[in-house]
Amino acid sequence: MRPHLCLLVLAPIGAGCSSWPGFDRPHAEAGAYLALYTLHGRASMQSPGAQGPTDNAAMRLSEFGVGDRDDDVGGYLTLGDGFSGAELNYFKLTMADTEPGALSAGFGVLQANELVTSDVEMDEWRLRYVAKLLEHAFDNRVRVEFGGGVAIAHRRLDFSVKRDTGDGQSFTAEDNGVPYVFGRLRGSYGAASLNLDWAYVDGIGFGRDFDGRMQDVEVTGRYGFGAQDATIFAGYRYTELPAQGREGGLAYRADLRLEGFQVGMQVRF
Repeated sequence: MRPHLCLLVLAPIGAGCSSWPGFDRPHAEAGAYLALYTLHGRASMQSPGAQGPTDNAAMRLSEFGVGDRDDDVGGYLTLGDGFSGAELNYFKLTMADTEPGALSAGFGVLQANELVTSDVEMDEWRLRYVAKLLEHAFDNRVRVEFGGGVAIAHRRLDFSVKRDTGDGQSFTAEDNGVPYVFGRLRGSYGAASLNLDWAYVDGIGFGRDFDGRMQDVEVTGRYGFGAQDATIFAGYRYTELPAQGREGGLAYRADLRLEGFQVGMQVRF
């Protein structure tokens, strides 16, 4: 989604909620970032049989050939006062350059001991709102702020495991939206700041495949150049992505964790 289309989503929020924190005199900021993430966890899938599907043991993602750190991109648009307000974030994960792995159990139509490679793609949308609740200034330059709010995420993940002949097994995990409680803690000194963003949900959602206890944690350091209305940032993110569902009549389960570093820049307009 391009920035001007994102603004069409956020602008009615600000216009309709002008009494909410962050929306009395809001400004817009757009940012883009490079993410260096690794996908960890386990996955399993039933195998077809003459007497019906049979369960298989969960395998580490390294057995599918997944594990190397991958570089991907994301972007966001915010509307608020710099702390309070709304943010729409999009991230695209693409992991296609994986090393061969050896399965220790069956996975759909694939058998144990087969050599495979895997492709993983995910589209993630996050819409968050945070309101400042507490603020304390230690002197003219040091300030600590805390806020709380809500977030909703939507994800679609395609997991494809292939033999060297090109055929194999895949599943798609998608949700209808997952709501989180959201908190933000910021410490700032002059133009530099350190943010801790934390989102948490425990088994609440609007249906489909991503479900269970999930948390999403980001720690980000920022430095602003006021004359240019620009900010550079770098940080770390950790997010949990448990999913289960059915693909072609076979049940699958994935307990995934995405983590790594990100660096980017945002501009105010």
